[in-house]
Amino acid sequence: MLTDIRAPLTAFAIILFALLFLISAAQAKDQLKQGLKVGETIPQEMMVSDQSGEKYSLGSISGRSGLILLFTRSLDW
Repeated sequence: MLTDIRAPLTAFAIILFALLFLISAAQAKDQLKQGLKVGETIPQEMMVSDQSGEKYSLGSISGRSGLILLFTRSLDW
């Protein structure tokens, strides 16, 4: 009797897992669309912090020729 119910439950579990995977993949794809496009300008009111924690707006630290931002990953992540 137990083997009679295992096959439908296994199939249901596989289908449920596949649906959850597809939903999470669709959400991840939507999150990727939220970033800036190549060549798009960063909003000047965006705030950044220096190594001391002091906050600045991008507009306040931009020069005549613009601004270069460099993002690095810390070794202790």
